Amino acid sequence: MMNPATADPAVLEGPMTPGAAAEIVELSASQRTAYGTRYEAYMAATAAERDSAQLERRNMQQAFEAHDFQSGRAHGKELSRYTDDLSKQEKAFEYNLKSLFTKDQMKSFKKYRDEQRKEAEDERRSAMQG
Repeated sequence: MMNPATADPAVLEGPMTPGAAAEIVELSASQRTAYGTRYEAYMAATAAERDSAQLERRNMQQAFEAHDFQSGRAHGKELSRYTDDLSKQEKAFEYNLKSLFTKDQMKSFKKYRDEQRKEAEDERRSAMQG
């Protein structure tokens, strides 16, 4: 079960946009088109679930801020259910990029994603300390 507080940004927000991918991974025009097609399909397929997860996250945060821990935990369980499923879908999306990207592009993509995850974790830790 994924900890909803540490959810990977791409899980809740979706993968990098085609424009960002073209810049970060240095996609050719045909790769950008193919990535854009996959991106749009993924975003459409996961939109309702991502929206629900973001709503549960907000509700969880509001409940904890109001010291309603029982409600906060209930929203956290629902959020975990969404983030677990979305995480699996995100991993499948990323895995399938191997057929589109070259090895060097895949390395650039993975490096970017690792940095994105680390940044999100650093922000979470900072928020908990301050």
